[in-house]
Amino acid sequence: MDRGLVKQFVKHKVFLKYALTGTAVTLLELWLLVVLVEYAGWNKVVASSFAFGLGLIMSFFLRKFYVFKNDDWREVLKQFGLYSFVLVINTALNAVVMHVWCEWWNFHYLMGQVVSNIFLGFISFTFNRAYTFKNISKATINVPKEMANIKAEIKNK
Repeated sequence: MDRGLVKQFVKHKVFLKYALTGTAVTLLELWLLVVLVEYAGWNKVVASSFAFGLGLIMSFFLRKFYVFKNDDWREVLKQFGLYSFVLVINTALNAVVMHVWCEWWNFHYLMGQVVSNIFLGFISFTFNRAYTFKNISKATINVPKEMANIKAEIKNK
């Protein structure tokens, strides 16, 4: 494998994991959306908002433990509060995107959900990396530096 490609993967590992968890949650959301619209008879916008909100709650735990490697429960309420703030904003934006996509432009609702998730995924990654998981993401990205800091602290004790 090309060393440059490996370096790029390692450099963007957090984003790739974020995108992977987002893809998994999106697939679950799409399945739930189809079930709610096609089989339960829900309104498209309401079903989309419900599926999107449920998916973002689930994604919090995937991203906390898998993406940002944080198993510390002391900050979980603060993190969940910030993550929920993004969830509320994204759910509202998702409803707007779905309304415009489906009701104004008459495009298929599944394609609208995919477009909405991609757009809102970039927004949520940027906010969550900068605020929700700020300290954690720095440690995750620069593991060798953090390990050196820990070793230095142990030697100084």
